[in-house]
Amino acid sequence: MSKRTRLVIITGLSILLLGVIFSFGWLNSPLFDNWAKNQYFGKISAVKNDLIIIIDKKNNEKNIILDEKTRIMTGFRSVSREQLVPNASVIVVGKSDPEGNIHAKVIRIFNPKNWR
Repeated sequence: MSKRTRLVIITGLSILLLGVIFSFGWLNSPLFDNWAKNQYFGKISAVKNDLIIIIDKKNNEKNIILDEKTRIMTGFRSVSREQLVPNASVIVVGKSDPEGNIHAKVIRIFNPKNWR
């Protein structure tokens, strides 16, 4: 085996190994925990002024509080609050308060049929 072939194989295996180590390290880091635990998935069941209620797959209700800084997105574009309608599927990013309400930073409206 030539030196060049050996170098290519060793480089490829090193990159693969570093990728695996990085992936496992990142998934177990506090950064990933904060990112994952501050996301809420569900369907909108009710819309009331600055509050929407979503129901997740386990039929748990979550109160989502909106303010003037809450961004509402579909795809890569911002949309108005009028797009938040019952039965819309959403992902909410925000932090919960002691009462269990979620203060939304970003609400992303999506069509689950487009997800693979």
